[in-house]
Amino acid sequence: LTVPVAYRSKSLGVITANRTGKPFSRHETRLLGLSAEHLGGLVENASLYHDVNSRRERWEAIFRSTTEGVVIFNKHSQIIGFNPAISQMTGFSSQEAIRKPVAKIVRPFAEDQSLPKSLPIQAVLDGAVLTGQELKLETRSGEYTWVAISYSPILDDSGEVTSGLVIV
Repeated sequence: LTVPVAYRSKSLGVITANRTGKPFSRHETRLLGLSAEHLGGLVENASLYHDVNSRRERWEAIFRSTTEGVVIFNKHSQIIGFNPAISQMTGFSSQEAIRKPVAKIVRPFAEDQSLPKSLPIQAVLDGAVLTGQELKLETRSGEYTWVAISYSPILDDSGEVTSGLVIV
């Protein structure tokens, strides 16, 4: 008895069962068919998991090795990603930065002190993209360094803002 292993219209293989002396019953044939359907779903899920995991590993390698500072923050303006380059620029470790408000860790110095430091973050959470702002960044030690900062929202498949990104 041979049954196809498939997922939707994608053929993944076959299952072959052999037995001598007695033909397979209708129940056994149906059971093997259901097993093949289940196996098709498992194989497809394993393949998707492998693809997602490979993409995640590539993203993490880029995130860790880029010379640009990268900060990812959630809808509550809390840092959820902080790469080594931004750690070096700001003087804050990743452990110190994670779950802290972006404005407390990435501190651009504005000549106009009347503007709230959270203004770019809120604009991004509202969907704005702010690119190439050149300004001074205050480090943990209170020193300043000139940088270019870009802010961008991260959108889900339906176009809704889920989080944000700061590139320094």
